[in-house]
Amino acid sequence: MHGHLGRTMHRVTAARGSPPMVVASAGPLDHPVPMEGPLPRGRVERRRTPHAVHFLLSAPDGMVLGVSVPPDKVHPLLESLLVLSAEVYAMLIDQQRQREEFLSLAHEVRNPLMLIAGYTELLVHRGESEVSGLVLEEVRRVEERLEEFLTAGRPMSRALLDIADVLARVMRRYQAMLAAAGVRAAVEIQPAYVYGDAPQLEIAVANLVKNAVEAMPSGGRITLRCERVDQWASVCVEDTGPGIAREVKGQLFQPYVSTKPDGHGLGLSLVADVAERHGGRVELLPSESGAAFCIWLPSADPPAAST
Repeated sequence: MHGHLGRTMHRVTAARGSPPMVVASAGPLDHPVPMEGPLPRGRVERRRTPHAVHFLLSAPDGMVLGVSVPPDKVHPLLESLLVLSAEVYAMLIDQQRQREEFLSLAHEVRNPLMLIAGYTELLVHRGESEVSGLVLEEVRRVEERLEEFLTAGRPMSRALLDIADVLARVMRRYQAMLAAAGVRAAVEIQPAYVYGDAPQLEIAVANLVKNAVEAMPSGGRITLRCERVDQWASVCVEDTGPGIAREVKGQLFQPYVSTKPDGHGLGLSLVADVAERHGGRVELLPSESGAAFCIWLPSADPPAAST
């Protein structure tokens, strides 16, 4: 692998430990990097050799990042680029660690929930249904939420699918919930093909539908649309609830931001994550009343008709 800074041949180095040991490097500059000795934190250090200048920076997680260039090719922006690279590296490490910690926690919580559900089922069969029924309902609700995040956190398996079918399955799944909440549904579906992971997309759409229903505790109307617009497939969910408060609109898709008093603030961030992993996005559309969310995904051509 070769690196170019403009027309300057260079080498990029990653190392670990104290003193650091080189674990990866790329580029054609064949001069050893002087890695011995600790590096000051948060400051780029220059180490010169007869044939190269080495810019080294201590990064998080015990990593050292470095860029090496010939002495006559030193540029003032090299230090800034190295600092920026370290910040991006730190952000990626932090996101990966958070995802791994959450998935581990979800697995740990799921197992005792299954045991509780099993014992509660036994109480139901013995006729003690008034209390046990309520407990079982709550256990199933938490189990469903954990299943959503575990499914969304696994690697994607892409296949050609009609996003309209995904929307139809979600509506069948939540038909009883809509009826119990006194929410009328209007569905406008057109074929729109994408390459995607059907279970993850169902989770994303389901979260928008559940949010819409919960925003209308006294009943209302939900409108769901699916269509292809130019090179995009869209799924839009609109409701007639109170809408989104102005103060949270700018951070609506961030984790732990919720418009509900008892909300966990993870539903919309999960929707955004699923959309982004599919190369798309989710947005809050302008609306005179209620809220309107739309998931945009890169569209694909429909399957060729069989002869």
